[in-house]
Amino acid sequence: MPVYRNLNERIREAGARILTRGSLHGLERECLRITSNGQLARTAHPTGLGSSLTHPYITTDFAEPQLEYTTAPHRTIFGVTRELRHLQMFTCHQLGQEILWPLSMPPALPSDAEIPIAQYGNSENGLKKTIYREGLANRYGPRMQTISGVHYNFSPGDEFFRFVLESLTPTERDSVGPTAIRAVRDRMYMGTIRNFHRHAYFLPFLFGASSVIDDSFLTAPDNRLSRMRRRTLYGPYATSLRLSDIGYTNREQWELNILYNNLKDYLSAMWRAVSTSNPEFERITKEGGRQLNSNYLQIENEHYSAIRPKQNLGPGERPLTALADRGIRYLEVRALDLNPFTASGIDRERLAFTHLLLLHCLIQESPPLSAQEMIHYHHLQTKVIWEGRNPDLQLEVLGRHTRFHDLGMQLCDRMSGLAELLDRERPDNMYTQSLIHQRRSFEDPTRTPSARLLNEVGGSEVDYIDYGLELALRYRAELCAGTLTPRMQRKLDRVTQQSILDFERLESSAV
Repeated sequence: MPVYRNLNERIREAGARILTRGSLHGLERECLRITSNGQLARTAHPTGLGSSLTHPYITTDFAEPQLEYTTAPHRTIFGVTRELRHLQMFTCHQLGQEILWPLSMPPALPSDAEIPIAQYGNSENGLKKTIYREGLANRYGPRMQTISGVHYNFSPGDEFFRFVLESLTPTERDSVGPTAIRAVRDRMYMGTIRNFHRHAYFLPFLFGASSVIDDSFLTAPDNRLSRMRRRTLYGPYATSLRLSDIGYTNREQWELNILYNNLKDYLSAMWRAVSTSNPEFERITKEGGRQLNSNYLQIENEHYSAIRPKQNLGPGERPLTALADRGIRYLEVRALDLNPFTASGIDRERLAFTHLLLLHCLIQESPPLSAQEMIHYHHLQTKVIWEGRNPDLQLEVLGRHTRFHDLGMQLCDRMSGLAELLDRERPDNMYTQSLIHQRRSFEDPTRTPSARLLNEVGGSEVDYIDYGLELALRYRAELCAGTLTPRMQRKLDRVTQQSILDFERLESSAV
């Protein structure tokens, strides 16, 4: 099925609306509740935020004090960032003296046993969620799970896929059958994922903001990190320790050989991962530790990847079943650190660039990726994570060693035409401006968020914890000073109260 044939030319003729009409954007943001002295909160999920099991927008991630915001899908980047900010404004009035930690890497952590795992009550689903998290703690340790980030969900809309379908000849369409639109959609989404993996190593450099950590995060010394003052550690050229091997990662999952060359093979590999027992994890159960099962993945969510294919779920439906039955509905990008320089943790410029990159990956030819190639691109990302701001960094791409700076400028050049096309429909040149800012970062790595974080912590004469606490207090004042519209306030009050009623009903049926 030649879905890429003359695609770029046809898009230029049709205009940007074919890429943006019907598109949807969603955000998920994790962050930790902390005490006024910068310690991890040990309190239960605030009652004023409803039930963490049943609230549609405000839940918890791994730890009880680890909030997770999930917006509704929006037509625009402006709309989705506005809703995320509204959710945080609502939250700040429910926390009492607690505040939200603004950085991806956690504040001062207690011992592993004292990191409180999220609790969801005694219903079947609630117990399953808690046991799954206990399994994560037993497998990988709880410290890794306290790392927070931003997930960006995106779909271009079915009008684009119908546009692609129209480029096929009648014979080609007939060969696909009555599910032609789904076949085109699945094929192009998987192609987007492959191209995204080819480019994902740029994101830690551009948006990584976790070059500094508190030394309580580590359980053993790491000679790649240098010490700054009493308890602050940093990577001299690091960009995103969150994405590094000391951060949110799972090296064992490379054994699973999960590839993205087509949806059928991806699903087969994932089914094997969630149904094949791992001898190492079997020992956890034998030694009395709790987990859902001893399989390589307890459930699909345990698979760590920079980007995932997703489908909306029905009640009790498994993600793999939904993908098999209805195909891919949207993509989830998981490679973004929190932006500590904005109260919301994400800004529109960062989303504009990520959206632009996804569209670029969507409309470019996307050859299959072998396991060896996937490992190669992962190694490129590892180099950028640890050495991204090194002006002498060179990477081997397509068999040639090239300066990382030059690779970044080449990427911006390749996307400039698409940015201009998108901006013809806008008054603010958002995409072109985003490209300009990223070019400046490639030209001067001191402009990157990771460099700014390192410089501000280094120049503040305080440790990482005190620096983060100062930011957290500033953002609490900013968010609490904001006023929700009466309509948004009523909506959040209503869904919060309803989540409590829904939780109580589940609890009563569990007795």
